[in-house]
Amino acid sequence: ARQAVEEFDTVEQETKRLRSLETVAWNVPAVEESPSARHPRLNVPDDFCVVGVDGSHIDVDRNIAAQCYLINIGASVITYGSDADARLSNAPRLYVYDDDLVIRDRHHPFHWQPIEGTVLGAKRTVEEMKALVALVKELPEALPTLALVDGSLLLIGLVGRGSNDFVARELIEEGFVPALEELRTMARTRPLVLAGYI
Repeated sequence: ARQAVEEFDTVEQETKRLRSLETVAWNVPAVEESPSARHPRLNVPDDFCVVGVDGSHIDVDRNIAAQCYLINIGASVITYGSDADARLSNAPRLYVYDDDLVIRDRHHPFHWQPIEGTVLGAKRTVEEMKALVALVKELPEALPTLALVDGSLLLIGLVGRGSNDFVARELIEEGFVPALEELRTMARTRPLVLAGYI
């Protein structure tokens, strides 16, 4: 593994990335510097907080009488330093109503998409981001904070859904992006960094 990191060729990787744009329907991230690059250690503040969210879900089961799904959002808020603390929580929610089970196209009332599979995974990601925003808002503004979300900051599974652009609009443009914008707005007035981990 160490040898692979040391020998990683960023120029070759960029060539492959550009070539892949012809065959894949999403943006492949660029590797801007070698994974073997070394940087001086940063000074970590004495007091700081790490906030993380991670969700899980149970998909619709067509073999049971009640059509429903469950999204559970787990969260941790760990504060380091002079006022050390740890808060762990989870918030399960069962979706059972007709409006919970589908995404409807506002412009074409007979167009709808069931919330299941990939779409349910994307909805869970949106709910994770909303939960992260709510947690960060509760923290003191002066407290340096690292906000973590499990998974990519891209909703790749919704790209290329064809005629179901209303699904991407509701989940990405009206759900995911506003949550990211809210975090960016908060980061302008407080020490806040957002990261996704896989």
